Amino acid sequence: MSSSVCGWIETPVGSMVATLTSDKLLSKLEFLERIDQQQENINEAELRKNTEKDKNLKKIQHEMTEYFQGKRTVFSVPLAEPDHPLMAIPFGETWTYSQLAGHLGNPKAARHAGRICSTNNVVIIIPCHRVVSKSGAIKYGAGPERKTHLIDHEAKVIRENAKQ
Repeated sequence: MSSSVCGWIETPVGSMVATLTSDKLLSKLEFLERIDQQQENINEAELRKNTEKDKNLKKIQHEMTEYFQGKRTVFSVPLAEPDHPLMAIPFGETWTYSQLAGHLGNPKAARHAGRICSTNNVVIIIPCHRVVSKSGAIKYGAGPERKTHLIDHEAKVIRENAKQ
């Protein structure tokens, strides 16, 4: 029986660790500093080797590179949780926590929507960064600067694509 495999993913906004299930489904994509490195036993050299050897990890790296180059707006990486509610938010759009709660059937459950965002283990691909507060406050477990960068990046891609 095969086990999960982890790989190193490099992005312009920070290094990430990806975890694939034994079925080669992406179950975790998280920024390095958000991972308990002692618990996860992070070895950068080993994770980089894994990414070079595993076609699924290479695909994640390739798609993340395309995303940050503005060439990709939808990911095709197979996910362990493909029906995650955050997948409903289109590229380049932001929803408030209340809007996400409304999409889930209860517009008054903004805290529940916040919990969905904060427990997301596959950042960027499952786009928790696209959810913002009504007040405009930027909260993001990986840092408000990253969230702002991701939102601005997607808006720029939308503008550039509209010009073509």
